[in-house]
Amino acid sequence: MGGVVTQHEKNRDQVHDSEDRAVQYVANVALEQLKRLGAAVDALDTKTGVLLGLTALAVLFSLEGSPASGGAALGLLFTYTGTAALLASMVLSILSIVPMTERFDPDVKNLVHKYIDAPTESAMRAICGNLGDAWEFNKEVLQVKSRRLCWALWLLIIGIGILALGRLVIVPLL
Repeated sequence: MGGVVTQHEKNRDQVHDSEDRAVQYVANVALEQLKRLGAAVDALDTKTGVLLGLTALAVLFSLEGSPASGGAALGLLFTYTGTAALLASMVLSILSIVPMTERFDPDVKNLVHKYIDAPTESAMRAICGNLGDAWEFNKEVLQVKSRRLCWALWLLIIGIGILALGRLVIVPLL
């Protein structure tokens, strides 16, 4: 039976090709999701930088326009409390923007050493598992950064609100 291919062999090859395509599709989707997650982290860092700049300006204006020594203790309380909230916002922004470890799997060096001689399907399955683990890890990094940014934003709003309230309360008292 030198040149004759049986129907069973054809079916087996079709199933194998189908599995290879499925594994390749999963790997492509996983890589695309990792790229999107990386872009989301970069966008979040950009937003954090903008928030940090706005908060620095708010601190500058709060200290520049602080009530004079005759402005009463209540005015100082509002000024210092609002400024403290702004400074806390800055600290959280800085913590959010500081680079955190992200995973970029598969590591090329390990990829070559581990999978260069492995059958394609088993290598792709292992790589897909690594990509999934990397995505979960990086998603957690994004969530930590997002929570810090959210708190920083709320502290900025609270700080500005306290400073504005202090100005409204102090002006009628003078």
